[in-house]
Amino acid sequence: MEQSFASLSFYGGIALLVVYPLAQIFYNLFLHPLRDVPGPLLARATDLWLFANELEGHVHDKILKLHHKLGSFSEVYCQGTKFDKARYFYNAFVDQADNLFTMTDRDQHSHDKRLMSHAFSKTTILQQESVIYDFVQQLVGRMMPFAQSGKEFPLLAGYRCMTLDLITEFVFGATPKAIESEDLNDPIIDQIGDTATGSVVTQHIPFVRKVLRFLSKNKITIPGFPDPVLNLGLAAKRGLEAMKTTSHVEWTMFKAMSANASKQGIQLRDEHLIAEGILMIIAGTDTTAVTLSTATYHLIKNPEIFERLRQEVAPFMPNKDARPSFNDLDHLPLLDACLKEGMRLSSPVRSRLPRVVPKDGWTSHGRFYKPGTIVSSSPLYLHQEPKIFHDCEAFNPDRWLVSPEKKSEMLHYFQPFSRGSRQCIGQNLSTIEQKITLATIVARFAPVSVAKDTIEWGESSTNALPDTQIYATMAARNM
Repeated sequence: MEQSFASLSFYGGIALLVVYPLAQIFYNLFLHPLRDVPGPLLARATDLWLFANELEGHVHDKILKLHHKLGSFSEVYCQGTKFDKARYFYNAFVDQADNLFTMTDRDQHSHDKRLMSHAFSKTTILQQESVIYDFVQQLVGRMMPFAQSGKEFPLLAGYRCMTLDLITEFVFGATPKAIESEDLNDPIIDQIGDTATGSVVTQHIPFVRKVLRFLSKNKITIPGFPDPVLNLGLAAKRGLEAMKTTSHVEWTMFKAMSANASKQGIQLRDEHLIAEGILMIIAGTDTTAVTLSTATYHLIKNPEIFERLRQEVAPFMPNKDARPSFNDLDHLPLLDACLKEGMRLSSPVRSRLPRVVPKDGWTSHGRFYKPGTIVSSSPLYLHQEPKIFHDCEAFNPDRWLVSPEKKSEMLHYFQPFSRGSRQCIGQNLSTIEQKITLATIVARFAPVSVAKDTIEWGESSTNALPDTQIYATMAARNM
């Protein structure tokens, strides 16, 4: 009797494993409130379509084609939006505490952003302008031997090392000195990639994140299956400890943030600062590096545009020691246009950024979505809108050198840093860093060739990254 019961339980379990998914697919296709939303059959039948494509690494290219066919939207992310973040997606990036990216509570997000806003203001960052030039010169120093010997330089690797060193210097006052590494790499850069890739699994299977956190707390590791968010947390913790023990560092973003909090009677916990440090490391490294890599690659590939930009920059950089103010560079129209095209083409933040439909519901393209429905889009879909950006896959800085009316229309669709209250707090730093860096590179080098005719983009859960390294050859200018 016991054996029969055990057999019945076993086969019942097997039947459940088969019947439940089939029942879920049947419900999704024939009973679900969103069953009439057009799209691939498999995508309408099961979430496994999205999971499999995100693991494969090109899901947004596929969804982009659907947006071109079915239409896209931008009002979900506009100023004053009532759409809140979907918690399940952002939990994947949480270590000990929330940060500005993972916070779903509006009041908490607004409070933290106010604490950090002064440290990230344009005025404050420009007080550190010489520090940015120092890091750019270190990058030039690594590029120069390649240019003098005619060797290909790994653009993305070089830019990632520079941006990692710069953001850690700004946040903590201490850097891993990635730009000095022999192979132009650093463990933190690898951990950023692991975090983005691993988060795909933990977003779709939240239980995995809970297991990893349990193992991390108990100092248990699984070979070949690290907790990348924990590793970045440890890197941020080391940076925070270095900031506290280094007396010669007078200013860092976190010192400014902590001082602002203290004036309001708030004592920031280390866990809070470590969480924000994880965000700064991820957001401050790859997004800027990808934009600079893309813009530089296309300028080398289009030497006539490279030369036009060099002539625009030359009056402000007549010799190798010149360090023009950012305010001078900020008024150069072609420099601004080239970087806008770099951001538009790469769309360094490609995440689907899911949001929850508010209590009044939402109507889009004639279809009503009930409260609680999760919807999402990506800046990529707006940046590749063919009705706004003619020949949208082409690098064409001149598209931005048009009438104010036409430029305003494009800027409405240009959202590399998002929009509204959730707009990236690091926008000023990234913009200043990009313009100083690209102006310097164009002034110091001349274009020769690129290794590949196209950049083959891959994707992580948040960022765009090339499937392979971006190699290019440049010649050193005599200055």
